[in-house]
Amino acid sequence: MIRAAAAEVGISPVLPCLRAGYGGGTPAEGQLLPLKVRAVHVRGGAGGIVLVAVDSFSLSPRQCDRIRDEVVSATGIRPEHVLIHSTHVHHAPPVMPLLAHGDWAAPSTGDAQMDRIVSAASEAASVTVVTTRPAETACAALPPPKPEFRAYEDERCPMQILAIRRPGSDGPFAIVLHGPVPPCVMGPDVRALGGDVPAAAEQKIRAVIPGLSLVYLLAPSGDYLSERGIALGIDAVHALAEDWSRRICAALQAIGGDDYSSSGPASGLMESVVGLPLRQLPRMWELKTRLGDAQADLKRAGDGPGTASRRMLESAVESARCNVNIAGALARAASAGLLDEYLSARVQAIRIGRLRIAGLQGMPFADAVPALAAGAGTREPLWVAGNANGDLQGYVPLPKGRRENPPARIPSPFAARGVPAMLDSARRLIGRL
Repeated sequence: MIRAAAAEVGISPVLPCLRAGYGGGTPAEGQLLPLKVRAVHVRGGAGGIVLVAVDSFSLSPRQCDRIRDEVVSATGIRPEHVLIHSTHVHHAPPVMPLLAHGDWAAPSTGDAQMDRIVSAASEAASVTVVTTRPAETACAALPPPKPEFRAYEDERCPMQILAIRRPGSDGPFAIVLHGPVPPCVMGPDVRALGGDVPAAAEQKIRAVIPGLSLVYLLAPSGDYLSERGIALGIDAVHALAEDWSRRICAALQAIGGDDYSSSGPASGLMESVVGLPLRQLPRMWELKTRLGDAQADLKRAGDGPGTASRRMLESAVESARCNVNIAGALARAASAGLLDEYLSARVQAIRIGRLRIAGLQGMPFADAVPALAAGAGTREPLWVAGNANGDLQGYVPLPKGRRENPPARIPSPFAARGVPAMLDSARRLIGRL
């Protein structure tokens, strides 16, 4: 018999604070949507798992370990059965130091927010322990989006849900959503904090299913860096959230009573893939040239009103500055002999009944989903959660995605054969679940 519970705790910061996304360093002005830590606790068979989703731009591996330690202490769940996930929301305070994988990293400017996150994760996990009850689970794919929203998603990674309900109840008390839409639809012109589309969708679904908790696992997205679905404004957030709500409710209605299962294992495995080949360090002059080009384009745009093109140029300048900083940090780490830690990646596999979830560090592209499924040897539902157990400060594209995008467009810490090695590890773990 499966037993499950869900809980959430707010992590809204005390203003004034900064906003992490779009190059960072921009003061936040108020708050439009909630920021939360959400936890789902599922026990089945002889084990149990905990999914923890944090509304944060990114978390370092060490920060995720700190959260995991608190969750393990609160729940008694084994560390490899706890998946810590950052939703990569851009309108949240920054908490991760640049490349926070070693003692050489710069101090974080978000210590207070990180303390808030750790405390919230511990509290949410503790609540799930005392509220766990018999439950049933079912997986379902969402129907297609409306035509105007089709460009926001990637067919290689369709949106899916895991619904968790009490036996005999009419609806779920928690939904785990696996979605590829980038959590930066609000855009740089919106200076307020908030959980973007997932937070808005949760509010809309609660109007139909009161008290429901929507736990969002950011899936890979091949179009992550395109202008589609990025920086569209708060009206687009609510329009897209309305479409999410409509599709989730339709998927729930399509689930029959026989689709729910009250049995099955809940387990997890985790390992570190050590010795992954590091990508050749970018030449500093190449990145500085890119920064200079972006600044020149911005200057030519003039000082007119905040047009979309100007906003994108401003974002490009901040991104170029960030890449210069990353290259410099890598160079310092290499000279100090501290790159061994950066050359490892943590891979995790979680099972909830029939569902398998592969947790990958960094931000994989959508082609990771079919690539992983093709070699995993299972027909059961298989998800890939990016930004799981820490950010590797960059994208993790497979060779095809690497060929289709210039290096400056998809900054990645790994050489071409590094990402397939991560997927090989994930396949092995999934096969052992």
